[in-house]
Amino acid sequence: MSNIYVRIPLGIGASKSSRLATLFNFEFIDLAYSTLINRDIDYYENFTFTFVRNPFARLYHSFYHLIDIPDVLVDEETPSYLLRRKKLREKYGDSFEDFIKDKGFEKFDFSQFYPQKNWIYQSGKRVINFIGHIEDFEIHASELNSYVNNDNSSLFGTSVSDYADESLSNHISEESKRIIVNYYHDDFVNLGYGFNTSDLRPKRKVAFIETHPFLSKKIKQEFFNNIPRLGNNSPYIHVKKTDSCRDLIVVLSTHNQGEKFFGFEKLTSSHKYDLLFVTNPSNNYYLDIAPSGGNLYIDFLKEIIIDHGYHSVTLFGSSMAGYAALYIGSQLGVNVFVINPQADIELTKEYAWPSLKNTLDKISNPIDMVSSLQYSQSYIYYLSGRAPIDIANCNYLKSNIHKKNNFLFKELSDESHNFPYPDALNMLEEVHEHLSFLRKFRL
Repeated sequence: MSNIYVRIPLGIGASKSSRLATLFNFEFIDLAYSTLINRDIDYYENFTFTFVRNPFARLYHSFYHLIDIPDVLVDEETPSYLLRRKKLREKYGDSFEDFIKDKGFEKFDFSQFYPQKNWIYQSGKRVINFIGHIEDFEIHASELNSYVNNDNSSLFGTSVSDYADESLSNHISEESKRIIVNYYHDDFVNLGYGFNTSDLRPKRKVAFIETHPFLSKKIKQEFFNNIPRLGNNSPYIHVKKTDSCRDLIVVLSTHNQGEKFFGFEKLTSSHKYDLLFVTNPSNNYYLDIAPSGGNLYIDFLKEIIIDHGYHSVTLFGSSMAGYAALYIGSQLGVNVFVINPQADIELTKEYAWPSLKNTLDKISNPIDMVSSLQYSQSYIYYLSGRAPIDIANCNYLKSNIHKKNNFLFKELSDESHNFPYPDALNMLEEVHEHLSFLRKFRL
């Protein structure tokens, strides 16, 4: 097994890369001028790590780095890379605002403009074990040292990163900020950054993941080869607490999770009730049609509930899975717990980032959520953050649902559209108990 450092374009610089090289025995995969991650890396047999940068700062400095070239003579000996940089400068001059408003990051094919997720995810699955922030370089390099070298000592004392106190609030307008957040949304959310241009420090650490142990890989493969699948080939796992348990929590995986079961390890490590993990690898918002002509997931859950005699059921989902939880739960009349759901497909398109919009454009049979919820017997706990996409969807339901006595709306201060409680998944059980109590007494 080797340690592999993947350098992302305009992330960590050459000087810091050299500092890392003196500390760790690693293979250096420099992708500074590559448009796609090196697909020849065996991520499951090696330990991989990288350092990422705030998307605002990365794009801002990438632009000025690329236009900072000498006035080269255009002839047959001029490298094509310099010619493309020259064209970038000729089109926008030194105006970052013009570059953003014209969406030059889409029109000019430089790897520095690619979202950092391109080097971190493959087919929606993360393949980099350790992700550090260059804004907290000294801290995260020390954590990396602890893992790689089993050395818990601080590497750099109390020194502070060169990038720690950078602010771009005077360089990026609100309009440009909105455009950047929309296009690089996945980077902001998945890499732990907020949407504030005056404070570029990360808001949370990116969790460490294990992918490389040989035994774990073998066991995991055997496990996934034997799990049951629905008629659309989507895997699911039904975890029983006891044979007599009559409470069920259904956990729906969300957008771009493939066959990954949301919160599986944490929720199954200690649980009070039966659990059912369901996936939707096709990203079609759980709208598959069953042979009966109805919804595939509704028919499946109805069968599970009847066969096991469940008295109290709660569906949980966020974002895309929140849409599914609202719809499926309302049709079954069970409890629903959603975080930042998409309540209306067409409305969501107005606020969607590219990967999400691409998915939404493929939905040919969206349901009328208002009609589904209007007369449902479901008790619904609805958490909504401050991201524009979430505010719009929440207001849409509040304005159109007239029967709100079984709705509990709660506003969050989070702006990321991300799951806000990664370390508190046991809250699903508490919400299930609360909704079951309200339902029992018709409160």
